[in-house]
Amino acid sequence: NTSYDRFWEGRKLWGRLVNVSRTFARQTETFIGPLDGEDAPDSSIQRRAVHRTLILRQVAYVHAVRMHLRGEDNYDTLAAWIDPGELTAMRTEANPPQVLMRGTGVRLRDLWRRGLIDTLHLPVLDASLTENTTIQGACERIKSTPIPFVYTVLMHRIVAVYCLALPFGIITAVGPLTPFVVLMIAYAFYGIDAVGGEIEDPFGQDTNDLPLQGLSTMIEVNLKEWIQDDEVPPLHTPRDHVLN
Repeated sequence: NTSYDRFWEGRKLWGRLVNVSRTFARQTETFIGPLDGEDAPDSSIQRRAVHRTLILRQVAYVHAVRMHLRGEDNYDTLAAWIDPGELTAMRTEANPPQVLMRGTGVRLRDLWRRGLIDTLHLPVLDASLTENTTIQGACERIKSTPIPFVYTVLMHRIVAVYCLALPFGIITAVGPLTPFVVLMIAYAFYGIDAVGGEIEDPFGQDTNDLPLQGLSTMIEVNLKEWIQDDEVPPLHTPRDHVLN
């Protein structure tokens, strides 16, 4: 139950990340603009460029969170969406995703100073960035706080003692079937124990871990379709009934 609670909380957190990414994309297009010289022919092009930059930064952030949780370091795959200086900082800082959040916050501040974001809308956009950070922090809490070792050892010993003592308690009731009954019960107990160990870290890359690659790609597809990007990747599909 403890392991499944961690697994399900991780899934709910990534569900929130899906929602906040879509919300930030909507807020970006709704709250940012008009640009200076609205009547100029290129004003709408400039506005779309600003929207595109911020939305693709959110895509990069989602992928960076996935890599951070899984201990990956292939941040070069994000080079098309972020500045070279930020990419360098991501390789050196302990928390690479927050490099992107910091950069996005600076961009929102600059847009506000230029009068492109209303004073009432800036806190709304910043709240989305704060929600990103809150979700990431909660995921990091799960990853960095495993089930206490003493708890796991105690459960293993209790199950072992119970299975060893079980034949003496049921032999008079089931007679010669005692070995089979004990085997079935022991299999169930040790199977549940093994499942707990398998899903304890929901952000890994094992078969039964959360499909972070599929979730982050889904966010990328949703946001890129929103801005009508030319390079929309295909959604991930299960291979051998497994979605990574």
